[in-house]
Amino acid sequence: MKSKKLYSALVLFILSITAAPAIAIDQQDFPTLMKRGDLGTLSQPAAAQRVLKVKGSQSYLNVERNETVKLEDGGGQSFTWRFDTLGERSFPLQVIAPKGFNAGQVLVYVGNPYYTYNGD
Repeated sequence: MKSKKLYSALVLFILSITAAPAIAIDQQDFPTLMKRGDLGTLSQPAAAQRVLKVKGSQSYLNVERNETVKLEDGGGQSFTWRFDTLGERSFPLQVIAPKGFNAGQVLVYVGNPYYTYNGD
């Protein structure tokens, strides 16, 4: 009987640990995430799979997880980023943009290329 209770408690503990990353991340945690590399990594321009032009008037851009994208602003600044995120689905572009890059209020939405919704 005690082993069943212990087993149930262990299962609940494991479930609580694995569910923790699904909790929404507070915006003030982004610098910490950047230091750990949870939002991706700076990459070489030659590694870019595509180029996205960031306009000051746009509110979002879509990328895929593990995609490498060269981002260009209207002022001639650019950087290349590999979006190898660890579960973050969206974050402000200004968090990863280098100084001088006009990221405006653009949000980056990171999709999972291994998941497609078929409407069922």
